[in-house]
Amino acid sequence: MDNPQEIKREKVRVVPIKYIDDFPDHPFKVVDDESMEQLIRSIDLNGVLTPAIARKKEDERYELISGHRRKHACEVLGLELIPIIVRDMSRDEATIEMVDSNLQREHILPSEKAWAYKMKMDAMKRTAGRPSKENCVPSAHNYEGKRTREIIAEESGESPDQVRRYIRLIGVYFEEQNLDSSKVENETLIGFFSVMAQSESESISGNVKWGIHKRMKNSTYAVQFNMLGYKRGEDGEPYIIPEEAEIVRERFNRFLDGASLGQLKTFLENKKVLTRRGKNEWSISVIRGMLSNEKYVGDVLYQKTYRADCISKKVKVNRGEMTRYLVSNNHPPIIDRDTFNLVQAELSRRTSKNKKMDSAITEQGKYSGKFALSELLICGSCGSAYRRNSKVAKGKTTYYWRCVNRVEHGTKYCKDSAGVEEKMLQESICRCLSKMLEDSQEVYSLIQSNLAYAVSGNSAALDMHLIETQMKQVKQDADNMMEKMSKTEGSTELYEKALSELFEQLVALRTQYEQARAQSEQSESVNAEVQRILNILQNTQISFTEYDDLTVRRLVECIQVCGKEKIIVTLKGGYQAEEELRRNDA
Repeated sequence: MDNPQEIKREKVRVVPIKYIDDFPDHPFKVVDDESMEQLIRSIDLNGVLTPAIARKKEDERYELISGHRRKHACEVLGLELIPIIVRDMSRDEATIEMVDSNLQREHILPSEKAWAYKMKMDAMKRTAGRPSKENCVPSAHNYEGKRTREIIAEESGESPDQVRRYIRLIGVYFEEQNLDSSKVENETLIGFFSVMAQSESESISGNVKWGIHKRMKNSTYAVQFNMLGYKRGEDGEPYIIPEEAEIVRERFNRFLDGASLGQLKTFLENKKVLTRRGKNEWSISVIRGMLSNEKYVGDVLYQKTYRADCISKKVKVNRGEMTRYLVSNNHPPIIDRDTFNLVQAELSRRTSKNKKMDSAITEQGKYSGKFALSELLICGSCGSAYRRNSKVAKGKTTYYWRCVNRVEHGTKYCKDSAGVEEKMLQESICRCLSKMLEDSQEVYSLIQSNLAYAVSGNSAALDMHLIETQMKQVKQDADNMMEKMSKTEGSTELYEKALSELFEQLVALRTQYEQARAQSEQSESVNAEVQRILNILQNTQISFTEYDDLTVRRLVECIQVCGKEKIIVTLKGGYQAEEELRRNDA
C-alpha cells in the first residue's frame, strides 16, 4: 500500500488515461464485482483520492505499476484524466513495487499470488536479490545473507515454505489431464480439476473419519501414551514406569497441598525430569494438561481435539462440535480416582477466583502459591482478603498482613480491621490448631458430621442463586448508603452504624455462598477431601510448635481476623475455634 507521506513529497501529475499502459503480464485481475462498483461510486463522487503510480517508458508513454482498479473505474465513468505519481524505476524495480503494492488487496486468488511471487523472485534475482539502501523501493532493507524466497516471505508475512509452494504452482504439467499451468487458457480447467480433487479428498477424509469414529466407539482405536509415567510395551499395551510414576504422584499431591503451576515447573526442573521431547524446561500449559489428563486415572477420552477440514488440517479443541467417547479402566492407573477428582476441583476453583483488589485490571483473580495465608486470611469486618506487606525500620524488615479494602480505601469502608504482625499471627494460628486437635477423635467426628450435613441436601443450586441475589442487594444498599454519607453535612454516626451492619450481613452471606458452592460443585469430591485430611491427621506426626505453610494449607479452610483481638480458624469440614492475637511470650 502506498505511503501517504511519500506521496505528499512526490509530485503528482494529471495525465490522459490513453497514454497509460497496463503493466505487462500483470498477475492481478481487475474484476467487475461489488467492490469495483463501490470504487466506481466513490470516484464518481469524490474523484481519485489516491494517485496511481507509474513509470515513464522510452516512447514517452507511461507504464502503470499500481492503480489498475482505479484506472478501470475511471474508464467505466468515461473520465479522460487520472492523477499519477511518476517514479524513475527499472523494469525489475517496477515489478517488485507492483507486486508489493497489489499484495495488500483483500481478495487474491492463489494463482494470482503464485504468479506475483514468481515475478518478484525473478526480478530480485536479476538485481542480485538483495535490495540495498540506495534502492528506490520504499520497503527495501539490506538483506545480505538471506535467500530471495526468505526475503519475499518476510515482506509478505508468509513462511518460506509457503512461498515455495505457491511458486511451484507455476509451470506444472498435469500429464493425466494434459494441462500446463503456465498457459493462461488452462486456468479455468485447472480450477475445475482442483475442485474435483478437493471433493475427492473430502470424500476420502469422510470415510477415514467414519472408520476412526467406529473404532473409538468400540474402544479399539489406538491411543498415544507419549506422557510421563507410561511406556508402550512390545505387545502394544501401556505399562507404568515406576520411577516416573512416583514423580507423577508427587506432582499431584503437591498441587493438592497448594503448590502453584509455577512451583510444579520448578519442582520438575530441579528434579532434572526431561519432557517427552528431551527438554529440560517445562511449560506451564503442559503441566496444566498433565494434571487434567484422564489417562493417569486409567481412562481414555477420545476426540478431545479434531481437524476442522482435510484441506487446512487445522486442529481445534472439541467443545461439543464432535462426539467424544470415554473408555473407563482402559489401562493401569497411576493416580487414584479420588485424588484425580480433587485435583480437577482444585483446578476449577483456582481458575474461577474473583479479583481481590479494586485496582486489578480484570475480574479474574490470581492464585498465590507462595504464602498459604494469601488464600486463607480474610477480614472479619468487611470480608475482604488480606495481603502481605513489609516495612523497614533501623535496617530490620518486618512483615505484617493488612486488609486489602483498608489498604485501598482507608478507614472509609473498613474501620475495625488492623494490620497484624506476621510472627504474632503465625504463633496465634499454631496455638489455635494445637487446641483444636488436642482431642483428635472429637475433631474427626465433628468434621465427618459437618460433611454429612453438607452433602445431604439437594438444593445447593437454588441456595447459591438466592444467596447471590441477596449479596447483590446488600452491596447495592451499601453503595447507596456510602453515597448518602458522602453528601451529608451533619453527623455520619448513623450511616456508619448502618454500613457496619451491612458489612456483617455481607460477610455472613459470603460464607453461606461458599458453603453452597462447595456443596453444588464439589459434592462428589468432598468425601475424598475430608478423608484425605483425616488420613493426614491420623498418619502424620504434626507439630504446631512452629508455623508451617504446608500444614496450614492441608488443614485450614479459612482464617478470619477480628480486629486486633482475635482470629477465628475454620478447619476443612467446618470445625471452628477462636484464639487471641498475642505473642507466646506475652
